Amino acid sequence: MIRSLFEGCIRNISGPIGIKVRRWYYTRRLKTCGTKLTVSEGVYFDNPSCISLGDFVWVDRGSKLIAGKIESENVIQKESESPVPQGFISIGDEAHIGVDTILQGHGGISIGNNFTSSPSTKIYSLSNDVKKSKHGTNSKNTNNRFYISSPILIANNVWFGVNTLMVSGQVEDDTFIQPNSIVNGRFPKNSVIGGNPAVRFGDRF
Repeated sequence: MIRSLFEGCIRNISGPIGIKVRRWYYTRRLKTCGTKLTVSEGVYFDNPSCISLGDFVWVDRGSKLIAGKIESENVIQKESESPVPQGFISIGDEAHIGVDTILQGHGGISIGNNFTSSPSTKIYSLSNDVKKSKHGTNSKNTNNRFYISSPILIANNVWFGVNTLMVSGQVEDDTFIQPNSIVNGRFPKNSVIGGNPAVRFGDRF
């Protein structure tokens, strides 16, 4: 309770003072944290003890990093090579988490070095199971809540364009995702991908 109140107080402190206060606080609250963390105004961490950030990570204004495992027996686990367990978010060095990015790590998200998310990027690793949710998604009977866990693996130097969405899959090194794309699948390194659903158009470099 006290932590929540304190986080609410420091969340919107502007300028260099706010950055220093949030750096001091979150380097102690995150699971692991590298050097020179920058957390801009309005950033929200849910379960920071399940979030790992590398060196020189910038989490930009209004972003939300949502971690923590969903405790339910009704979770279907999709096959994945992600090294991060359910509920955890891991981000490598020199990443820029763009304005209003959402990273939902209930199913596990692993992101390599030099990651860039443009404004309004959304990455979800767990969703409600459409085919089994006969009582909505928030039934008072928790036995009626069904989920699909889709761990996400993003390699090094991957750039998400504006307003992109990823709901499952794997993206290899040096890939650029065009704006307004929906990613749901596996893509090789050095790719330009885009569309709904996203497909590969060619080499990035």
